[in-house]
Parts: sequence; structure tokens; C-alpha cells
Amino acid sequence: MDDRDGCDHFRGEPSPEGNTADDRERRQQLVDAVRRLCAGTDRRLEALLELHRDNADAMRVLATYERNIEAGP
Repeated sequence: MDDRDGCDHFRGEPSPEGNTADDRERRQQLVDAVRRLCAGTDRRLEALLELHRDNADAMRVLATYERNIEAGP
């Protein structure tokens, strides 16, 4: 959940549109953070949903996460 929370945070960050060195650096920081934090979270979320399918409290929390956020092949 920590990785997915971080993933969702950086996915929601606005990407600078300019072409200054700072803008390019920030865009790269966002790309790197999304790659690092989001990788594998779809699979791990599905595993948690399966593991806790009989736990209503856990399912309520897990239901707040968007499914299938990783880019396809």
C-alpha cells in the first residue's frame, strides 16, 4: 500500500511543460518515481484482493485503489 500511495501521488503530479533545465529535471524525477513506485503494484494489489477477499474491512481499504494502472506491454 505504501508503494501504491507513492505511485498515485507521483502519477497525480503535474508535469512541467517548459523546456528549461529545471523543467526537464522535474519531468525526469516524476518518470523515475512512477517507474520505481508503480512497478508491480497491479499484481500485488490483485494478490491482496485475493488474500483478503473474506475480510470486509480490508476490502473496503483495497477498493480505494485504482486497478490496472500500469502500462501494458
